[in-house]
Amino acid sequence: MLILQILVLVLVLFLIYVQSRPNDFRYERSRVIKASPEAVFEQVNEFRNWEKWSPWIEMEPTAKLTHGENTTGEGGYYRWDGKKTGAGSCTILRSAPNEAVDVALEFERPMKSSSRADFKLESNSEGVKLTWIMAGTNNFIAKFFGVLMNSEKMIATSFDRGLERIAHLVE
Repeated sequence: MLILQILVLVLVLFLIYVQSRPNDFRYERSRVIKASPEAVFEQVNEFRNWEKWSPWIEMEPTAKLTHGENTTGEGGYYRWDGKKTGAGSCTILRSAPNEAVDVALEFERPMKSSSRADFKLESNSEGVKLTWIMAGTNNFIAKFFGVLMNSEKMIATSFDRGLERIAHLVE
C-alpha cells in the first residue's frame, strides 16, 4: 500500500510540474545567407518553394500537399497531410517584400493547436540574416510532451536544416 501511495504522490507531483511549465513558447533560429533579399524572400513567401527546403517535407516527401488558389504573399495557403508529419495548414497573414513573412499554422493531427511561424529578413554586409520564429501557446498535452521530449531542440534542429536548405538554393 505504501508503494502505491508513493507512486500516486510522484504522479501528482509530476502533473503539477507539467502544469507549471510556461504557457507560451517561442523558438528562434537565424542564419546569414549570402544572397539578395529578393532571392531569400521568394523562398519563404511562395508556398510552392517550401517543397524545396522544408525540413518536414524532406522528412516525409510522400505527404499529400494541397495548394490554395493563391500560394504567394498575403492570403497564400497550403495544406499537408502525412503519416509522420500529421495534418494541418499554413496561411500567410502578412507579407512585407524583402522584410518579413508571417504565417498562421493550424495543426489538426497529431493534436490540434495553432501557432505562428514568422520569417524576418535583415540585409547586412554579408547578405541577408534570415530569422525563423515559431511562437504559440502550450496546452496541457503540449506541456506534457515538452517535459518528455526536448521540443526546443527538435524545432531548432528542423529550423537549422530548413535555413541550410534555403541557403543552398539561393547562394
